[in-house]
Amino acid sequence: MELYDEFIFLQTQPQLYKYIKEDCPELYAKIKEKVAEGKWEPDGGMWVEADCNISSGEALVRQFLHGTRFMEKEFGKNVSICGCLTYSVTAGRCLRF
Repeated sequence: MELYDEFIFLQTQPQLYKYIKEDCPELYAKIKEKVAEGKWEPDGGMWVEADCNISSGEALVRQFLHGTRFMEKEFGKNVSICGCLTYSVTAGRCLRF
């Protein structure tokens, strides 16, 4: 992050932020600083980027629920739900929650 200060970084999986927070809190603190500076963009509403053609509707809802709650709590950000290349036919119904 320091080496490429002109870049804006992006990470879209809340599960990875949780791993970093637990395993490397000093790096997590730096990421949060960069978020505050506008140099890091936390995004993605799914807990992990899933294959939405295989996942059930309930699994998708859980992905969105856990992912968006984490991002709101940790970064105060209402994130987009986009996080995979394709959504199943059930996605429209699931996203109305």
